[in-house]
Amino acid sequence: MAKSRRNLLVFLAILLGSLSLFLQGGCVKSRVAGRVESDGDQGIGGEVTDIDESGDTLSQTQEIYDLEDEMPEDDVIAEPKKLEESIDPVTPDPFIVEDVSVEESGSVDYSLGFRVQVFASGELEKAEVIKEKVIGESGLEAYIEYEGGLYKVRVGDFSSREAAARARFSLVEMYPDCWIVRTTIKK
Repeated sequence: MAKSRRNLLVFLAILLGSLSLFLQGGCVKSRVAGRVESDGDQGIGGEVTDIDESGDTLSQTQEIYDLEDEMPEDDVIAEPKKLEESIDPVTPDPFIVEDVSVEESGSVDYSLGFRVQVFASGELEKAEVIKEKVIGESGLEAYIEYEGGLYKVRVGDFSSREAAARARFSLVEMYPDCWIVRTTIKK
């Protein structure tokens, strides 16, 4: 019990001593693998003290890194090299731009209107066959429009629903499932 009490007192004395040094801002010493290092007021580096087997101390001074050693001297700065600018002559482009007017060849106007849809298929070849057949039988213009994954054969360019209804009446005998759709037409 007396031994543990003495160990506790020694521990508290060391702790209080270290704490007072820390609070006073003094140097801190630590024992690491047989040597005591001291930072002191030197910053990076410092004095290293070796402890031999008998407890005697041997002192060595470590080299301190100084940033000023890395900076060039004022008179050592060399003059910058003078750069010369060279410009090669530019050759003109070999082609000539001319103002050319383009004549409009029968522009087509589009508007919203009606057509009669007679056929729809996922295969373009079938739609083309039906288109040619409708043109031959009815004498009306027919179109193939791709919409919703289907090729749709639509007949006519009607500006009114009544005109599309008259065309549907003549087509319903050959294509009983045909109907009127609102779409873009040629004027």
